[in-house]
Amino acid sequence: MSQENIQPIILSEGQATPEDLKQLREAQTIWKESDVFESQLRELFEITHPTLIGTGEYEKQRTIFIQEHTANQEKQLKGSWVYFPWSGRLVHMLSKDEYTLLRTNRNRNLITQEEQKKLLDFCVGIVGLSVGSNVATALTYGGIANTIKLAEFDTLETTNLNRIRARVDQIGIEKIDITAQQVYEANPYAELHFFSQGVDKTMLSEFVVGEPKPKLIFEIIDSFEMKIHLRNLAREKRIPVIMVTNLGDRVLMDVERYDLDKNIEFFNGRAGRVPYDM
Repeated sequence: MSQENIQPIILSEGQATPEDLKQLREAQTIWKESDVFESQLRELFEITHPTLIGTGEYEKQRTIFIQEHTANQEKQLKGSWVYFPWSGRLVHMLSKDEYTLLRTNRNRNLITQEEQKKLLDFCVGIVGLSVGSNVATALTYGGIANTIKLAEFDTLETTNLNRIRARVDQIGIEKIDITAQQVYEANPYAELHFFSQGVDKTMLSEFVVGEPKPKLIFEIIDSFEMKIHLRNLAREKRIPVIMVTNLGDRVLMDVERYDLDKNIEFFNGRAGRVPYDM
């Protein structure tokens, strides 16, 4: 699948017109169209006007709020229209900032707004998209890492379905495509960067150091040689690495805080003496 087909087409308020939407409908195959814009506006009003809840003014003010956000839609796009090429779905929804506010709202009792913004602006790199695909979607649903670098060369096999959330009709499709689709379907505004050949010695520097530079790397790969090369560079650039390894009946996690200490041994020294250069 070409890269343009694993990215949604977004027509945003203030940047696109009703004519653009008409042309998109004519040019693309649309299997299902959903309009959740007003439903999301009702949710948005509730979380931004909590003092009105339970008062006689609530319904009146909410109606005014929705009318203000939906007026003149025939002349000006409101919110965003998002088209997902892989499923043929077209969705009318909130614009980026409003959608971000709404979908992270229930994190407020867990973290502050400042912490939420810091986590959302966080760039994460994920190498290996079997277990790593679940890391990517979990971060997305949690409102963390709007920017993600994804590295994976492999395609989905039936035996992967014990650890990858995917459909049986997706067997043979590239794991990076499946992961990207799942991320975009939860957050169409995500900024994804693709390394569809995985990372080898020639691409590693671009993945670790190239912009946008990840502030954290999840390493979930089999190649011991690439584990070493990745750690060499991550430690040099003071980027922490989290390793997740499937051991059959259990999972091993290792956290290497190179951002705090450049002298930490690879695998925190638990792998014994390992070569620093291979």
